[in-house]
Amino acid sequence: MTTPAPATPAKGLEGVVAANTRLSDVQGEAGKLIYCGYDIDELAGKVTFEEVIHLLHHNHLPNQKELHEYKERLAAARALPAGVVKIIKTLPLTTPPMHAIRTAISALGCFDSTCDDDSMDAQRQKAIRLIARIPIITAYFHRARQGKSLLEPNPALGEAANFLYLMTGKKPTMA
Repeated sequence: MTTPAPATPAKGLEGVVAANTRLSDVQGEAGKLIYCGYDIDELAGKVTFEEVIHLLHHNHLPNQKELHEYKERLAAARALPAGVVKIIKTLPLTTPPMHAIRTAISALGCFDSTCDDDSMDAQRQKAIRLIARIPIITAYFHRARQGKSLLEPNPALGEAANFLYLMTGKKPTMA
């Protein structure tokens, strides 16, 4: 009796499902990226950052009331603990930005009184804080290594406009 030849193994992770998710679908052959049922081309240039984040968290685009409330929650969550700001200011100027961002995000956990709360509500709150704070961390590190003063987040601005303001010191204008 002869032993059959082994099948040719797939290269890399071809054909392997790493996870199932409702969030997105990558259809590489077709050049499509789908977020919660929406083709990214339907969203790009038509919805705001906050609307996409709401979509990913709630599986639907927000109505005006939901969007307003979501923007308020994000704006209220932007402030960084003073200890994290101090860390950002003391990082070497040659620190690669991704190292600075990773370090500051890790430090956030040291100042989070809910860090051990794994409830779904606490996880949602942590997600909002991270979404709101990562642009602040990025802008603060950018300005700190340029020797510029760090600006307070502006709660009247959306996430993208606030990020630009914190980076440049100028409030963006709508074109």
